[in-house]
Amino acid sequence: MRAYHLETPGTVDGIAPRETDRPEPGPRDILVRVRAVSLNKRDLLILNGTYPLKAVPDVIPLSDGAGEVVAVGAEVTRFAVGDRVASTYFPKWIDGRITPALIDQPGATLPGMLTEYARLDENAAVRVPDHLGWEEAACLPCAGVTAWHALTGGDAVVPGETVLTLGTGALSLFAVQFAKLLGAEVVATTSSPEKAERLKALGADHIVRYADHPAWGQTVRDLTGGRGVDLVVETVGPETIEQSVRASALYGRIVLVSANSPRKASLEITTDALASSLVTMRRLFVGSRTHFESMLRFLGDTPDPRGPSSCTAPARSSTGSSASTRSTRRSGTTSPAWPSARSSSAWPERGRLARQALHTPPVLRGDRVLGKHPCPAHAVDVGEGEVVRRVGGADTAGRAEPGLRQRSGERPEVRRAARRLRREELHLPHPALQQRHHLRGRGHPRQERHP
Repeated sequence: MRAYHLETPGTVDGIAPRETDRPEPGPRDILVRVRAVSLNKRDLLILNGTYPLKAVPDVIPLSDGAGEVVAVGAEVTRFAVGDRVASTYFPKWIDGRITPALIDQPGATLPGMLTEYARLDENAAVRVPDHLGWEEAACLPCAGVTAWHALTGGDAVVPGETVLTLGTGALSLFAVQFAKLLGAEVVATTSSPEKAERLKALGADHIVRYADHPAWGQTVRDLTGGRGVDLVVETVGPETIEQSVRASALYGRIVLVSANSPRKASLEITTDALASSLVTMRRLFVGSRTHFESMLRFLGDTPDPRGPSSCTAPARSSTGSSASTRSTRRSGTTSPAWPSARSSSAWPERGRLARQALHTPPVLRGDRVLGKHPCPAHAVDVGEGEVVRRVGGADTAGRAEPGLRQRSGERPEVRRAARRLRREELHLPHPALQQRHHLRGRGHPRQERHP
C-alpha cells in the first residue's frame, strides 16, 4: 500500500510517499480503506512547525478521513467489515472533559489518515450515515464537530436565540447551517457580495459586510433591535474579539475557537466594551467522540433529500483515494452544503426530530411517564403512568425498552458516562414534560421525582 510521511517539515515537498505492507489490525483495532481525507489549518501549522502539539518524526499527516472497514481484530465489537466510518480528532477523548492524557492526535503524535489503509483503535472511529458521501464524511471530524460543540456544549443554543458567525471558513459554514436547524436566527459577517450570497443560500438571516462596517459590532446590535446576539462563534480571535463583545447581548456567550493570529499577539478588549456587558467567554478545542456521535445522530440516517451534493468536488489523489479539494482562506476543510435552512421542507422530518432529540430530556430511573415519550431519538415506548428504569435497559415489567439500543462495543462505564453527558447537555424539557421539571434560570433542568 501507499502511505505519505512527513520527512522534512516546513515544505509540502517534505511529504514523501512510500510503499509499505498493508498493516494487520491488532486485537482491538480496525483496518480502514481510506476513501477521502480533508485538510485543516492545523495540518498546515504542523507542516510549518508552528502547531502547539509537536509532530513525531516521520508522521503520516492529516487527522480527518473517512472510509470503509475491511478488517477487524478478534476483540472488536463496535464495528464489522463493511461499516462506513470516520476518524476522530482526539482518539482517546471519549467523553467528559479533555485532560493532558487525552491530547494525542492523528497526524501529529499518532499516524494520520493520508494513507490507503489506516489502522485505528475501535474507540477512535465513529460510524457515519449512509447518505453522506465520502468527501462530506471526511470533513466532519474537525470543523463539523467543533461547530456542533460550539452550539450545543455548555449553555447551548435554543430555538429563538440569535447566533453570530464570522466569515466563510469551513467551521463558520457548519455553524450557520447547524444553528438554523436548531431554530436560531443567524447573523453572519463576510467581506464580499459573492460570499454574502453563499451565506444566504445556506440559511443566514442577516449579512454584515465588515469591509463596509468596520465597527460591525454596533451594526449587529442594530439588526437585533439593540439587544445583541445570544451566542458568538468566534473563529478569528484577536482581530475580532472586541467587536464580538460589542455585538453580544447583556448575558451573551462567546465561544472562542481561535485565539491565535499572525498579525496580533494578544486578545484585547477595551473596558468600554466590557462596561455594559456580562458576557461569558468559553474556550473550545474540537470535541470528544460523544460530541461527534451526538452530531451524527442529529444528521440522522434517513435517505438524503438533497440528491447529489454540489459542494464537494472529489479529485483523485495520488493514493487512489478521493480527496476533498475545495478550500477557504481561513481553513482548508471543505464544508458539506446541507440544504438551505430557510426552507421548511429542506429536512422535513430530520430537523423536527433533531430539535426534539436536543431539547427532550431522556427518561431516567424513577420517572413517571406522562404518556408516550415524545422524542423518537430516545424511543422509550411505554404506557401512560408506567414507571420505567432507564439504567439497565428494561422496564418494570422486564421487557426490553424498544429504543434503548445496546451499543455492543462500548463498555458499561462508557455507556454510563455517555448517558450522564446527555443528561447534562439536553437542557430543555419538551413542552409535554414541562410540568415535571423545574428550570433554574437558563441552566439545566432538575428532574423532579414523582412518588
